[in-house]
Amino acid sequence: MSSSARLRQAVALAREGRRVEARDMFLVLANEDPQNELVWIWLTGLVDSFQDKIVACENVLTINPDNEKVRAYLHQLLAQQDELPGEIEVAAAAVPTAKVVSQSSEEFSTTLSEPADLREQARLFEHEGRFAEALTTLRTLASLTRDSREFDRIYREITRLERLQQERIKYVAPSTSIVRMAFGWPLLYLCLVFVQAGGKFFSYPAWYLWLGIPFVAFGSYLIALSEVNIRHPIWKALFAEEKSTGSAFARFAAGAAGWLLILIPHLILVGDSILRLQSFKIPAYPF
Repeated sequence: MSSSARLRQAVALAREGRRVEARDMFLVLANEDPQNELVWIWLTGLVDSFQDKIVACENVLTINPDNEKVRAYLHQLLAQQDELPGEIEVAAAAVPTAKVVSQSSEEFSTTLSEPADLREQARLFEHEGRFAEALTTLRTLASLTRDSREFDRIYREITRLERLQQERIKYVAPSTSIVRMAFGWPLLYLCLVFVQAGGKFFSYPAWYLWLGIPFVAFGSYLIALSEVNIRHPIWKALFAEEKSTGSAFARFAAGAAGWLLILIPHLILVGDSILRLQSFKIPAYPF
């Protein structure tokens, strides 16, 4: 059985309340892959010893120092340790041990619990080039999900981002991508207008063709904006979207408006070309 399959099985056991079996399986996975942050996150709530919980949190922070949720949980554990100087392990033979473990696990789940937009937040982190924060968010989401299919999908996303980090692919800002994508249509329209004017840039009678350049430029920008996931005030200004990345409807509307702004000047240009052809006369044979 592959490590990812065993990880899914361990998560399922933990969800079913079979803590001992889940803990043992997570410990085996931790020995095989000590750098697996998700395994250590689960162990923080499954190990019995209070000190082991602290060690598990420290291992998570060693792998990923940016995991602020686990850092906050570690601070809670250290504060409890200071309040109980006799080492909580002394109570291991008594019933309160289970109570402490259960309480700590519940606190940890509460610490990790976030709104349902964790996936959206991870997507934003990735598009902003903050891969470490995206990984942390996805791992948190994986530790909270109860659906095995959803867990598989999240785990694939985690693996993909880890490979991106290993390959050191250069990050390109979304704003740069928008500029690149929006540059083509205005350049094409400008070249067509130059050809249509035939070198008479200012004396050509169809002056309105030049007015199409800003329309084409803005339309091209809207299309690029609808294709790139980026925070932009236009989503809130035009569509009253609370999320600044724009909904599917807002992106579709922006793309449709962009194509309309591009097509209308080009159609006018085509119409002007047809009118010019109708009045065009082939010059007499010079010889």
